Amino acid sequence: MRLTRRGAAVLGVCVAGFAAAELYGSRSLNAVVFPGLVALVAAVVQLRSFDEPTVRRSVPDDGFVGETHRVTLELTTEGTPYSADVVDHVGEGLSRRTESKTETTVGGDAISYDVTYERRGERTLGPLTVVARDVFGLLETEFTCRGTDRVLVYPALRRVPGWARAELSGVHGIGLTEDRDEFSTIREYRHGDPMRDVHWRSSAKRDDLIVTEYSADEERRAVTLTAGGQPKRADAMAEAVASLAFALLDAGVPVTVSVPSGRAVAEPTARDRRRVLELLARTDGGPPPDTTADVIVRAERDVVRILVDDRETSFETLTEKKRAADGSGVEDREMGAKRAAEARSGGQQSMGETA
Repeated sequence: MRLTRRGAAVLGVCVAGFAAAELYGSRSLNAVVFPGLVALVAAVVQLRSFDEPTVRRSVPDDGFVGETHRVTLELTTEGTPYSADVVDHVGEGLSRRTESKTETTVGGDAISYDVTYERRGERTLGPLTVVARDVFGLLETEFTCRGTDRVLVYPALRRVPGWARAELSGVHGIGLTEDRDEFSTIREYRHGDPMRDVHWRSSAKRDDLIVTEYSADEERRAVTLTAGGQPKRADAMAEAVASLAFALLDAGVPVTVSVPSGRAVAEPTARDRRRVLELLARTDGGPPPDTTADVIVRAERDVVRILVDDRETSFETLTEKKRAADGSGVEDREMGAKRAAEARSGGQQSMGETA
């Protein structure tokens, strides 16, 4: 409990009133000092009646670097509602789009703010600080609700042009084939399957989506992709690996991703895509764990190098927005938004509660 500026001014007036009473008589006490003292005592009593609020924070979805999400806070109290300034602290790698301090009523309506994902990794929301004042604004007390929640920020995705996807997927001599005449079998639809493979006649008979598999699809082997780099370049490494892995998955090519913090085997499904993103969101720098992989990524001080079949290029060159080979000009931001929706398709928004 501490004095506000207004409270300090009132206390100063009271002290001056006592001094004036000594010089000019006690009549000045009745006029100035007693009302001030009554207000200060009332402020103390009121603040002692406030209890620490219970905070329920709606945790936004995991997402990609550069995305902005809404956080909602509900503050409840078992006692009488009171006015307060609320600050929900955000950890490193996150930033707020609105003012950090919000004036609200504890026990009243929910409040919200926007948070932007600045860097990949596990990021923290909270703790929350509540500064409550009495009705006169003379005294204030502070509560710290130490409960925190976490969000996982995925590396950014950049578009890999078609000619590069074909080269990456062709490391086993198969590549991106459009020869889909040789029928193999049919099976139930799995999330992530291209709609062009839906066998509509069989789907109508079974009242469920059925897809066609072709011989070319069965021949396609997983591409192994490994990466490493300096600790300070781990973000650039993760971005490059995520972009290359998703380019292969988009082409229907399974991938095996190995980085200093672990390994993920992925088919072109939403769940496996999310597993790859979660791995890359958490990985640190270090040497590539699999030097025999089909694709090797090394994040050096000023460049990210990619080695495929003893041919070397840079990630920056590979992901130029316009290439004469395919005329690709799609914005990376549009691709990131699409991937964000796919990665979240299997998850639900979580709720965190602290007291």
